[in-house]
Amino acid sequence: MPAIRLSIWYLTVAGLTLFVDGSAQAQTARSGASVTSSFEQQPPLIEEGFRALDLFGGWAVHNANGSEGATEDVFKGWGLGGTVRFIRWLGLTGSLARTSSGDLRLLQFLAGPTFIGPYGELGIRGFAHVLGGGVSASSQDGFSESGFQLIAGAGFDFFFFRMQVDYTRYNLDGPASGTFAKNQVRGFIGGVAPLCFRGCQRAQDGIDLTRKQ
Repeated sequence: MPAIRLSIWYLTVAGLTLFVDGSAQAQTARSGASVTSSFEQQPPLIEEGFRALDLFGGWAVHNANGSEGATEDVFKGWGLGGTVRFIRWLGLTGSLARTSSGDLRLLQFLAGPTFIGPYGELGIRGFAHVLGGGVSASSQDGFSESGFQLIAGAGFDFFFFRMQVDYTRYNLDGPASGTFAKNQVRGFIGGVAPLCFRGCQRAQDGIDLTRKQ
């Protein structure tokens, strides 16, 4: 009898051990599946196959700061360009702008990275960029020279409306380098067409063109 009781006791302990160990493994598996599911529900910021293009254009204005040859307080003109994105939050921007004030005219070619967020529930997204490139200054008197321009700024898109403000640094190498204002503030108001061609899994990516292909 003592031997039988001892065997029953060993079997009971072994059964409880297996039960507890099995329950713990099942709980761990459920927890792991829950964590994996939560990560899968979040769309990745860097997604293979994502393609988007933001086209923009509008009215550009920047202060003259007493530049020689500028008969008005501001330069006025137009600007246009585009941003190519292979990553949701990062793109490469290229832009062309032409502004004038009196006899003084500026032609600007810029390129650089743009960091951009997704559209929110209110149809607003923000962006920031750092662009550099060439600038050409000329006047009706025959004056002409070129140099380097650097801008850093930010703005926002409200559906198809765009507004941005930039700090602009001009470096002209010719005679006008001493008379042209080097530091200026530029504003831009215009429109934007956010086009998404591939990998458009969210409404925040812009106009989804994959369905029309």
